[in-house]
Amino acid sequence: MVGFIAIMVFQVGELTLTKTEKEKQMEKENICDPHKTCVVYMKNYKDGVADAVLYGNMADRYGDGYKAGYDFGITIYCRLEYGEEES
Repeated sequence: MVGFIAIMVFQVGELTLTKTEKEKQMEKENICDPHKTCVVYMKNYKDGVADAVLYGNMADRYGDGYKAGYDFGITIYCRLEYGEEES
């Protein structure tokens, strides 16, 4: 089983990562890396929570996970602000 192993190569003070054979194959076949997809989803989710709790309004354009985070943030805000209990 081939895993995702990045080989680090140091060059004159900068760090470069070389791609493994599996990463090259995924790129060639245009397959999405599930880890990167999860990271993007979580970033959007956190942005949604922050917008709900800090600003109280939703962005006009958003990616996967944003609305779920926004809904969660509004729920938290209402519970903190108005003392609503879980139903």
